[in-house]
Amino acid sequence: MSQSIIQSICRSISQPISQAITCSFIQSIIQSISQSVNQSVNQSVNQSVNQSVNQSVNQSVNRSVSQSISQSISQSVNQSVNQSVNQSVNQSVNQSVNQSVNQS
Repeated sequence: MSQSIIQSICRSISQPISQAITCSFIQSIIQSISQSVNQSVNQSVNQSVNQSVNQSVNQSVNRSVSQSISQSISQSVNQSVNQSVNQSVNQSVNQSVNQSVNQS
């Protein structure tokens, strides 16, 4: 069998094998890149969603706490003022009544 025939046979066998190996290698690279991109996108989306949810929850909690504190302070101030005013009015009325009764 001549050398040229042997080389031709070798080429006809090796070319499909080489193409299959190359194709498989390219597929594995594409899959790896695709997985990496998907992971990166998922992480980015998850972080963004988590940050947005956390900010929304924190803002809502902060508003609620602020409102509660404001209401509590307002109620306390109102009660204190009302008590003070009532005591003052009562004392004044009592004194006036007592003086009037004593004078009569």
